Amino acid sequence: MIYFVLPDFYHNFKLNNFLYELTMEKGSPVYKYPVKFNAASGTFPFSLWNGQYNCIDGALYDGKLFPLFRDYSCYKDMMVPVRLNCSNSCLDDFMFDDEHMNTILRVNENISNYIEASNLKLIDYISANYPKYRFVFSDNADVINELTPDMINTLAEFDQLDKIKIPFKYAKDFDFLKEIKHRQKMEIVVNSLCPITCPSYKECRIASDEAQTNYSCANPFAGCYKNNDYTWNIQNTISLDDINEKYIPLGFNHFSFAPMPNMELYNKILYYFSYFFKPEEVINMMKLFNDQKGIFK
Repeated sequence: MIYFVLPDFYHNFKLNNFLYELTMEKGSPVYKYPVKFNAASGTFPFSLWNGQYNCIDGALYDGKLFPLFRDYSCYKDMMVPVRLNCSNSCLDDFMFDDEHMNTILRVNENISNYIEASNLKLIDYISANYPKYRFVFSDNADVINELTPDMINTLAEFDQLDKIKIPFKYAKDFDFLKEIKHRQKMEIVVNSLCPITCPSYKECRIASDEAQTNYSCANPFAGCYKNNDYTWNIQNTISLDDINEKYIPLGFNHFSFAPMPNMELYNKILYYFSYFFKPEEVINMMKLFNDQKGIFK
C-alpha cells in the first residue's frame, strides 16, 4: 500500500474528498496502484504559523471562518485527519501566544489530527497545551539547518514525531535515502513546487515565511512561479511507477504533495487524476467528479 497526504484542505475540499471517497472501501480499481490517503494538510487564512505557499486571502475573513474550523476538521464527517501546517521557519517564541492560531488548535484538537512544524520549541509548546495532537517534522526546517541523514535519524528517535519529511532536494538521491533509518517514519514529497536547482530557494522560502509573520504577501521572490504553467513541476514529479519500483523496495511508502496555489483548477484536477488513475479511466473520473461535485457547472 502507498500512503499519501493531499495538500490544501481549505481550497481543495471537493477534490480531496472525491479522492478519499473512491478509496474508502479498500481502494478502487481505477487507481494505478493501491493507495490510501492518510490526511489532508494545509492552513486557514490568517494563520501566523503557516509554512505553506499560499498568501492571505482577506476575502475569506467574513465572519464564517470559525465555523469552518469545525467543518473542515472532520472533512465531511469522514474523519479524515487534518494536518495543520505550522512550519514557518521564522517563528520566535513570542509568536506562540497568537490568539488566532491558538483558537484553531483548540477547535481542531483530537487524537487523529496532526501538526506539521519545523520548530522544536513550538512542538514543545503545542504538546504542553494541546496534548492530543501528533506531529510531523517539516522539511521546511532545512532552510535553517541542513537536514543531514544523521540529523534525520536522530529526530526519528523522538516519540512525539510521527513522521519526518525528507527535503525534496534529496528525494531522488538514493545514496542519501539509503542512509536513513526508520524509513516507515519518513515521508517524501513527490512534487517540488520550486526547481531544486534554484539558487534563491532558501532566500525565497525565508522571505515568504517572513512575509507570513507580517500578514503580508510582499515577498520579493514570490513572482517567480506565479505565471509558470507547471510543466517543470509535472516533469519533476515522482510518479507512482517510480514509487512502486524504486521507493517501496527500500521501505519508503509514505508520500505527500506540496500545494500548487497558482495552478488553474482544471489543470490541478487533471494533474491529480493523471497521477493516480489509470489512463483509460481519467476521462471517466473527470465526468464522475463533475456529476458528484458540480465543479465545472
